[in-house]
Amino acid sequence: MLTDLATELLLMPDKIANIQTELLLLNEKQQVLFMKVEIEELKLKMEIADTTDDTGKKLYSNEDSRRAALSTKKANDPMIQDLNREERHLQTEIQMKKIELEKAANTQRNVRSILSFFSSGIVDSPEFE
Repeated sequence: MLTDLATELLLMPDKIANIQTELLLLNEKQQVLFMKVEIEELKLKMEIADTTDDTGKKLYSNEDSRRAALSTKKANDPMIQDLNREERHLQTEIQMKKIELEKAANTQRNVRSILSFFSSGIVDSPEFE
């Protein structure tokens, strides 16, 4: 049992490092998604800014009307909807990975404490029996 715990303790740093690497990659992927959404929103903003009526006058002449038009277009844009859906899924993955990392770190601390307890000699003392 103690040998198994010692082996587990020796393997934990690599396990934790692997989880941290996975988390880093997920965060980078999330940043790429944010940039894609931003690019798509900029395209919509340019489209809104260039929209004119039949007389050539800007259709969205003030900030409030442009903001409202952008909200409507974002809500109806399939690319932005897909990117937002992907981002929500990725956010869930990131949270799950953080939980996994915390669990691994807690396991490492617990195993270290158990091994320390058994190696301290307290277990062999008459008071422990």
